[in-house]
Parts: sequence; structure tokens; C-alpha cells
Amino acid sequence: MNYKRIEWIFLIAFLLLNFYLASILYTNNKETKEVTEEKDVKIEAIMKRENIKYHHSLSDKHREGSYMSADTTDLSEDKKQIETSDVQVRDDALVCTLKKPLKLSRRHVEKQIDDFIENRHNVINGNDYEYLPEASTSKKALVYAQHYNGIPIYDMTAEITFMKEQPSSRDEELISYRQQHINHMSEMRDKSELISEKDAIYTLYLNSRLSSGDTIQWIKLAYTKVLSKGSTNVYVPTWVVKVHSTTGVTEVEKVNAISNRLMSPNNNE
Repeated sequence: MNYKRIEWIFLIAFLLLNFYLASILYTNNKETKEVTEEKDVKIEAIMKRENIKYHHSLSDKHREGSYMSADTTDLSEDKKQIETSDVQVRDDALVCTLKKPLKLSRRHVEKQIDDFIENRHNVINGNDYEYLPEASTSKKALVYAQHYNGIPIYDMTAEITFMKEQPSSRDEELISYRQQHINHMSEMRDKSELISEKDAIYTLYLNSRLSSGDTIQWIKLAYTKVLSKGSTNVYVPTWVVKVHSTTGVTEVEKVNAISNRLMSPNNNE
């Protein structure tokens, strides 16, 4: 038996098989890239044709994230430390009315509230929150939110809403706030690649949530609550999109950034 010949036959067959598999992989990668590029061109062409407006180019950047669980904080245990407000406990929230309204300078409102929440006698765990302009939809309200892994939590369970009033034509005052807080935040599974900003807009269009002439006012990656059981909440990375239609109606749409599925207003998929 010619073992040398058999070895050459196996070597040639091995090389041919590797060449065949490499060509398949190259073709698949090329097709995937072409499909992605085609979709990118398609959504941009659609938005231009349909006169759907947005103030900057949509990003195709992919971040990583996962489902997150957290426990509701019982703020009532520490409410005695608040000295500058009259405090009421409503469900899991503190509703605080300032004993003396805080005068606000129109040019430095955010800085004044930043300083206000850093004082433990004004707000419990105030340093856990950052200003979230996308959620501050009213001229009379400013919303501050907790964050996880650099992503804000767009949900009242982890927010403080500060209320202002304007007693005169020139002055504004901080009069009250509503606070909820979560703790023990942790990932529920390994991180996965999230869909991009561009993917989310494409999904909204395919689900008839974007129409001709609409304006995308902003789009934000944030955690939103999808489930509660007892004192534990579950949150998912979500693309939150504010859309203003030609009829004057403004809607906040949500797309699950892991599954790329549309979410209903109450966050259930």
C-alpha cells in the first residue's frame, strides 16, 4: 500500500475543504454586509422621500447591554433626614413640599438643583441622580434619573421630578418634588449586542409608527421597566423615541434594544 500517496490525497482533500468553507464564509459575510448597507441606505432614502425629519444623522453604532434587575428602596426609613420639606409617603414614593420655596435663576436652574440634591437634608441619595432633559417634557417640571452602566433609567421608579412655579413674570421657584429610588442593580444575564439607533428607527417605520412629515424630536438609549414582582423590578435597554406628527400629536415610542421588538406604551412587548 502506498501510504505516501494516501497522505497526499488526504492533504489535498483537506486543503480543498478548507478553501470551500472559506469561500462560503466570505460569501456569507459579504451578503450580510450588503444587506446591512442596503438597509442603511434604505432607511435614509425612506426618511428623505417621506420628509421624516431629524436634527442629525442616525448612528449605526452598537453598544452592549443586558436585562437588569433592581429592588425598590423604602425611602420612608430615611425620611427623617429631610429637614427642608414636609414629607408624605405615597406607595413607594416620597412627595416633598419645600417649607420655603427655592428661588431659581433662569440661567442657572440646573446648577441650583444639582446643588440642592447634593445636600442630604434636602434629598435622600441625591447623588444617585442626574438631569434627564428628555424626560423633562413640561416647563414646570425637571426630571432627574438614576443610571446603570452609563445608561439612564427612563422610569418613574428611579426618578425625581422637581416641580416649579412662576409667582411673577420674572421669577421661578422650586416648590416640591416626587422621588422614587432603586438599589441592588445587577445584570440578569450576559451582555449582548444592542441594536443601533438606525435599527430602532427602521423598526418604527416598518411598524407604521413613523409617517410622512413626522419629526423625530429626540432618540435616547435608556432602561425602561418591563416587569415588577413584589419589590423587584426588571428593566431592559430601550430606544426611546419622541415623535411629533404633522397633526400636532406627540408620541413617545419604545423599541427593545435587545430583541428589536416594538414595545407598547405600558412597556409590555
